Amino acid sequence: MGGEVKFSLVISKQGCPIKCNIVRSSGHKLLDEKTCELMMQRARFHPEGTPENPVETTIIKSMHWNP
Repeated sequence: MGGEVKFSLVISKQGCPIKCNIVRSSGHKLLDEKTCELMMQRARFHPEGTPENPVETTIIKSMHWNP
């Protein structure tokens, strides 16, 4: 089972993901769910904005799963 999952992440002012949505499914529910699960657990980002005024933001990324 493999495929590409396109997802969006809402990133907090602290650089942590606070919400994950599937934008385009891989066609495999398990891969879609695992993508969001891993991103919510492990992903960390530099907050957008300035150090004095960080802002919440949304990004769109893809995860490629090899069979």
